[in-house]
Amino acid sequence: MKVVDLLKIIAGHICIICSISLMVIQILDWFNPLMNFMGNSMFLLYALCAASVFLGVCEIYLRKPTAKQGEYGAGGYGKMNRR
Repeated sequence: MKVVDLLKIIAGHICIICSISLMVIQILDWFNPLMNFMGNSMFLLYALCAASVFLGVCEIYLRKPTAKQGEYGAGGYGKMNRR
């Protein structure tokens, strides 16, 4: 699991870097549309999409339940009815 955790951290950093870069490029494209900044930066969008899909899959399929959630989720109904 150490490799997956490392990949999740790297993917998170890629998401942050690509999203900030795309915001800056979008603002530059508003001021000078003839330079076609968004058309020349599609690799950032592809990297952002790939990292987001990877983080989503990891979060859904590799999530570990926390100790507080108990057997039946966050409500803790499994412990309430036991005496």
